[in-house]
Amino acid sequence: MRNVRTAASLAVLATLMATAAAVPATAAVSAHGQRMHKPFIVADPGATAGDAFGHQVAIDAAGTEAIVGAYGTDAASGKAYLYTEKSGKWSEVPTERFTDPATGANHFGYSVALSPNGETAYVGADHANDGTVSEGGAVYVYQSVHGKWPSKPTTTISDPGKEANDFFGVDISVSSDGGTVVVGAPGFTASGNAEVGRVYVYTAAHGKLPATPSSTIVSPTPSTRGFFGYSVSVSNNAKGKGVLAVGAYVTSIGTVAAEGAAYIFDAKSSHSWVLAQGGRLADPGKTKDDFFGGVVTIDGAGTLVMVGAQDETEKSIADAGAVYLYLRKAGGWHESETLTGPANSSANFAYPAVSSNGKVALTAAPSATIKGHQGAGEVFTYSGSGTTLTLGATTPDPTGGSATAQDNFGNASALNSSGTVAVISAPATGGKGVVYIYAIS
Repeated sequence: MRNVRTAASLAVLATLMATAAAVPATAAVSAHGQRMHKPFIVADPGATAGDAFGHQVAIDAAGTEAIVGAYGTDAASGKAYLYTEKSGKWSEVPTERFTDPATGANHFGYSVALSPNGETAYVGADHANDGTVSEGGAVYVYQSVHGKWPSKPTTTISDPGKEANDFFGVDISVSSDGGTVVVGAPGFTASGNAEVGRVYVYTAAHGKLPATPSSTIVSPTPSTRGFFGYSVSVSNNAKGKGVLAVGAYVTSIGTVAAEGAAYIFDAKSSHSWVLAQGGRLADPGKTKDDFFGGVVTIDGAGTLVMVGAQDETEKSIADAGAVYLYLRKAGGWHESETLTGPANSSANFAYPAVSSNGKVALTAAPSATIKGHQGAGEVFTYSGSGTTLTLGATTPDPTGGSATAQDNFGNASALNSSGTVAVISAPATGGKGVVYIYAIS
């Protein structure tokens, strides 16, 4: 489903490092039998320090196409790469390379998404300029025809806000039916208040996306700098009854600065979304700089939402992180479960992803210490029952980390619709980035 939106970009991917080594045959297997099989390794085609290859990743519903963003490539002009699987084997080199159609440090590939059928690719460039508007942002749409991809965007979705530093395209989510595209613009200025944020929804009519937003969703707290729209995730919206989760990770509540917030909206029509009952989600930790809402994800049915708070303090450990699970019951949203990561560690545990069918979920601790190497990273796989998540495999950074640098394994991840294929990035590995593709059973 999505698209995981990478909260490590809160600090804009600070230290890029370390070199990949041997990969273990499998990850740990729990008593529940779930495991991640030996991954296919995708190396950075640019092979240049600072590429941030894997800053964001996405996968189609079948699990046979994956797209990887590398917004730091070519002096932050950026690129995105498409990989395909045939007969159980993934392509070692990209089957398609998408390049920034504009000039400048536009961060092309800061966000990426794929339609469920894998025939449409979406690439966000949150620093793209629109005429004299600096860093308003843009989303480029590539539509394949009979398996052939165009060299230039089929469509360009420009920033509807038309303001500098809107950062339109920081995150993109495509509904599991493929007919709705949601784009966040967390830098939008509202009523003179900077970085309040907005979210734009594009719902297709007769198979074609509109040139202008079908709906514009404003922050429920428009007077507050919150970065509303930094993370977005939308459910199936085939019948106009979709559900949308939005993160606003630096929202301040009262005197508590940047604890973060998240919101859930219900579609009433293609042109109308309203705040759901119980859909105003406050940081359960209620602590400064928790960054609750840095990453949000929702299942295809729109009944399960996961919200990450990667700097949450847990058991007196700062930046331990936590993931909160919310379920829809009796028409309203309720907190159901709290997931925590490595014990006694400032691991920044968060970064949730969930399959469209809700049966498999991932979380990650990209700052986890592995074999004494801080920042190597670790990923946790859960099986879902519809009401609870049960931990299955725990997968450490395949390289084991580095004594001199971080890998940040788990910084971004995506699952196919059935949860049988996972794409997981380590965008700091070797200073360039590496992506791993796992089969899950």
